[in-house]
Amino acid sequence: GPFPLALSSHCLLPSARPRSAQLGEMAVVLNATGLTHDYLSPLAMKETFGQYRHAVGCVAAFLALIVLDVVIARNTKARWMALHTLANAAVCLFSWPEVSRAAEDPLNSCSGPAPTYVPAYIICAVHFYHLVGGFKLTLDDWVHHCVFVTYIGAACFAFEESGPLVNLIAFFMCGLPGGLDYMMLVLVKHGVLTSQTEKSWNSRINVWLRSPGLLLAAYCMFVATRSGPTHTPCAQHPIKTAINAMLIFSNAQYYMQKVTGNTYRKVQAFNS
Repeated sequence: GPFPLALSSHCLLPSARPRSAQLGEMAVVLNATGLTHDYLSPLAMKETFGQYRHAVGCVAAFLALIVLDVVIARNTKARWMALHTLANAAVCLFSWPEVSRAAEDPLNSCSGPAPTYVPAYIICAVHFYHLVGGFKLTLDDWVHHCVFVTYIGAACFAFEESGPLVNLIAFFMCGLPGGLDYMMLVLVKHGVLTSQTEKSWNSRINVWLRSPGLLLAAYCMFVATRSGPTHTPCAQHPIKTAINAMLIFSNAQYYMQKVTGNTYRKVQAFNS
C-alpha cells in the first residue's frame, strides 16, 4: 500500500525529468520550509543510517515524546490529550508544505522523493506510545493502532518514491483536525471549555475539515493510479494502493459518523 505524495512536475512529467531535478526540487522544499534540516531529509537519513533509517526516525520520535510527556503532559490534567496535541502540532509543521503540493497536482501526487518522513515517524511513535505508556485503551484504540497505523505506516516506509501525498494524508489524519480537538479536550479538563462546546466544534471539524481532507487524499491516490505516470508506486501497485485508499476513506467516514452521532445525542443545542 503505497502512499502517494509527490513533488510537482511543473512543465514535465516526473518520468521525463532527471533524477537530479527531482532531488533539486526536494532540496528547495527543505530550504523553503525552514522546518526540515538537511540531516532530517530522506537522503541524509539514508546515508547516515542506511536500512535502519526509518527505525531510527521512529525511535527518535518516541524518545522525544517521552521528554514531552515528562516535562509537559504529566503536569496537566489531561496527560494523553496534551501529549497528542503536541505530537499533532509537530505533524502539522512538517507536513504542511506538501499539502497544497499534492492537492494541486493529483496526477503526479505519487511520484518523486518525499521531502521528509518526519510526520510518519511521529505518527507511528505516538500511537505506539499510547499502547505502552500506561494509558487505558478501548477496542477502538486497538483497532485504530493495529489496523490503520501498522498497515499504513508500513506501506509508507516500504515505498521511498511515493512523493508528498503521504504528508497530505498525515496532515488530515493525524495533524490539524485531531490536534484542534485534543487541544479542546485539554481545555475541557482544565475547565476552560464545556464538554458540549468541544463536542459541537469537533463535529464541525470532522465534517468540514478532516473527512474532506482524507477524501481528497483518497482521490489523489485514485487519480495517480489511473492517470498518473506509470513508474510511480501507485501505478505499479494498484491493488495495494486501492486498499490504502479504502482504509483512508473508511477512517474518514467512520469517525465523522461517530463524532456527529455522539454530538447529536449529547448536545441538545447542536444543529450544525
